Amino acid sequence: MVEMVCGVLAGAAFGTNVGQACNPNAVSRTEPANLGQCFVALDLDAFTPGYAERLQALVEQMHGLPPADDAGGPVLVPGELEQQSSKRQRAEGIELHENVCSSLLRLASKTGVKVPASIAHVDPGLGLLKPSAPEQKDVASV
Repeated sequence: MVEMVCGVLAGAAFGTNVGQACNPNAVSRTEPANLGQCFVALDLDAFTPGYAERLQALVEQMHGLPPADDAGGPVLVPGELEQQSSKRQRAEGIELHENVCSSLLRLASKTGVKVPASIAHVDPGLGLLKPSAPEQKDVASV
């Protein structure tokens, strides 16, 4: 469906015609990507009255299902994990891999930008957390 709307209907490349357009390693590509886009806005209540209430009932049904034995948590609906992650990150900070922190430190050093204290403990030469860092994980909280 996405291919039909974003490729065929949009007049853009589709199927095997896309070629290397989506390959980030195709540095020698000289032709334009010709990738189509489609944005759709729907008035959901125009389809059926009470859409929000019906959707909430579906979410409650999904939450009421027993999780798989190896799930490690309750049944979630699409977007719920991301919503939980966003809420946690707003409260605790965004987790960045130490290599990302190291790159940010090098860039800050080159440009003279002040470094946030939360990533200042990363060794920019090694891309590793220094032993004096508050956490010894493979990510650093910002």
